[in-house]
Amino acid sequence: MTLENNLIKKCVCDNSKDFSEDIINDIPIKKCNVCGVIHQVLSNFTELDLSDLYSKKYHRDFQNKITRTAYQDRYEHDRNISKLRLLAYHDYIKPNMGGLDIGSSNSAFVHECIENNIRCTGLEPGENIGDPTLTIRGRLETVDLLEDQYDFVTMHDAIEHMLDPLFSLQKVSKILKNNGILIVDLPDFHIPEGRHHWRPIEHLWYFTELEFIKLLETTGFKVKSISKPIPGKLVFYAVVSELAELLSRE
Repeated sequence: MTLENNLIKKCVCDNSKDFSEDIINDIPIKKCNVCGVIHQVLSNFTELDLSDLYSKKYHRDFQNKITRTAYQDRYEHDRNISKLRLLAYHDYIKPNMGGLDIGSSNSAFVHECIENNIRCTGLEPGENIGDPTLTIRGRLETVDLLEDQYDFVTMHDAIEHMLDPLFSLQKVSKILKNNGILIVDLPDFHIPEGRHHWRPIEHLWYFTELEFIKLLETTGFKVKSISKPIPGKLVFYAVVSELAELLSRE
């Protein structure tokens, strides 16, 4: 069972040939028979379709189609969530630090950082969302970013949307400064409270907690801690390890 006609061409472990098919929570999936990671099957959806979705349609048209509040209209809600997040991050993100918020959407977290004397820029593929003065337009896979420039990188509900999480995390390890912190917030898919995060098209990868730890370690990160702020969510705090430094020099 290969991935030739699938949007995703290979697993994060580089396997491209050995998979099992199933349907879980109404989502057609392939499970890697090498490492066990599950990803969504999208056989009539291309990388160009994915790029077009997030650059032009996702934040309003797509949300309206599935009867969710558009991201432009939920800024106050997201700003309140950002206050709670930044409070939870106080051991790692401090005033006068500089960071990048990947998948910054309506810029709520970026604005909350700046209000607390933390320099922050957003990275967002959407063309018409977020603060244009504080947003780099594009995807992590395609934009040019300087190495060793950020004290922290945050990814809130972003990594599971990405076509190539392995490449994305490897790139993050290079743009972080020495002792920089990566904070990744993603759904806890495999418990009852996380069932609603199994979403057509949106969430491409369905990592377990242990699988995501392994992915972080594979890309050169050392996990400092994991929190579960609410049922159905996981937050990973990780720093670049010596392995990442060796990989960056190759």
